[in-house]
Amino acid sequence: MKTHRHDNPSPYLPQDLQQLNRRQLQNQWDHLQELIETRTRQLQATEQALRQSQDFLDKIINSLADPLFVKDASFRYILANDAACTLAAQPRQRIIGSSDELFFPPETAAFIHEKDSQLLQQGGQMRYELQTPGPDGDNCTLQVRKSRYIDPQGGAFIVGIIRDVTEHIVAEQQKSNYARHLNEAIEQERSRLSRELHDGLGHALTEQSFLLKRLQGSLPDNGTSVRQTFDQLQQGTRQMVQTVQRLCSNLRPSLLDDLGLEAAIEWLLEDMHRTCGINVTLSWYGPIAPEIEQHSTELFRIVQESANNIMKHSRADKVAVLFYRTGTSTVLEISDNGCGFTTNAAPSCRSFGIIGMQERAALLGGSLQICSSPNQGTTVRLLIQHQSGEETDARSDR
Repeated sequence: MKTHRHDNPSPYLPQDLQQLNRRQLQNQWDHLQELIETRTRQLQATEQALRQSQDFLDKIINSLADPLFVKDASFRYILANDAACTLAAQPRQRIIGSSDELFFPPETAAFIHEKDSQLLQQGGQMRYELQTPGPDGDNCTLQVRKSRYIDPQGGAFIVGIIRDVTEHIVAEQQKSNYARHLNEAIEQERSRLSRELHDGLGHALTEQSFLLKRLQGSLPDNGTSVRQTFDQLQQGTRQMVQTVQRLCSNLRPSLLDDLGLEAAIEWLLEDMHRTCGINVTLSWYGPIAPEIEQHSTELFRIVQESANNIMKHSRADKVAVLFYRTGTSTVLEISDNGCGFTTNAAPSCRSFGIIGMQERAALLGGSLQICSSPNQGTTVRLLIQHQSGEETDARSDR
């Protein structure tokens, strides 16, 4: 029996194989180390890019003049820009994670919670206004716009923008007050001019008419040419008296002060019929609401401006005026069967009249809608919402 002797210290692998395996393991380890370092550098670069993107996004959000915020599904703030912190007069770390109870009275916070719940359920967008004390203690008006956002994981969030419209509302109120004061001043000046024309020029012309008639009666019967001249003078004087009376009525119809809006509008429509031969109909349902009765002049001027536009532009032969009052609103409609016009066309000379009617409607707290199309006539509809009054069936048609 022969015995084989091995000089290699390893009983399993040759020495060269061991060295090869060590080199392979070292290469694999070096490659793994390189992959780890490369992946680490990539992660660091990604993290830096994310930080830069986040910083850039924060700068954009914080540069917005309007407060911006984001809430989660539990109605807690998870983001607020600098303007939101300024509006809330709170640091960002106090805002994040808090709810509306921190910033608003309980009833306002409950109202916001109800709106947020509705938005999360229905989606879409929402807009409303809030009256709340500002940082200086004065009441301010906030316009809130919100929308629902669903992330890729299905999480729901509320993104909102707040705009402080207090100054805008104050400016609009001042503008409205100025317009009301201006209209009152114009009506007062109309009344003054009407009285001056009636009491001054009207009386003077009437007196001259009587003097001419007296002088005419003293002429001899053979003065035919002279009598004809006096007849012409008398006729011209009467026409001037009628012109003064018409000017006085147009400036300020006495019926408006003496008998009210319905009688004044009836007179206006009858004058339209006499002047242009247009068939007119006045349908009147119920009395004027008490809160707008003191502004009957604005209602009359809207009808007067509509009548002027009809006579000047419409070529209509029928006009219908409808007034009715329900428990919640007052409606005044002036319709004609004229040529109509395109409401989105370029502004024309009639636009100034329409603007005036819209401003008078705003003074009444109402809205003015004009519906018209070529060859389809025109309808001017004034809607005034009010809180008092009951629906009535009283009616008078003319």
